[in-house]
Amino acid sequence: MYVLVHFNRGVPRTAQEYIENTDSRPNYDNLRFYFTYLHYIVISVVDNILQIISEYFDLELKENKVHKRKVVEKLEEHSIQTVADIINTFYNDFEKHTDTRNTLAHRFSPYDIDRRSKLDDDRPHEKITFGFNNEFCDFEGEIANVEKSFDLLRSYIAQLRQEMNLS
Repeated sequence: MYVLVHFNRGVPRTAQEYIENTDSRPNYDNLRFYFTYLHYIVISVVDNILQIISEYFDLELKENKVHKRKVVEKLEEHSIQTVADIINTFYNDFEKHTDTRNTLAHRFSPYDIDRRSKLDDDRPHEKITFGFNNEFCDFEGEIANVEKSFDLLRSYIAQLRQEMNLS
């Protein structure tokens, strides 16, 4: 909700707009913060779902060893292929969202190109961008990415609930 609120309040589209329109600066700064925070929370939810699956099916994985690959391997060992397939499909579809979170939050090496949100004072008429997958999108693209990630997560949970017979 915070992401949409700050986006709908109006954000500068270029560095020039950011410089000239001081009223929209807080919206941009908050939008940038909440995008990163939102991605962190969603990734945490995804990680927690694996913990639940591990416990539900008694996969005997130590808490710090619960990762997608390990969970899928254990499910396959226990002939629980449908759940393994649901997890694999979700992670394949969700990969873009994971990449977005990682590129917004940090870069892995100081030698990598920094693709986090940025303003370029030297080119004030260029769009302010959020980067992901070595490409750039504007705010509308990122909002669409957030909405898509929620749709994927909602579908993932619904499929798991049905397969695990949870009400």
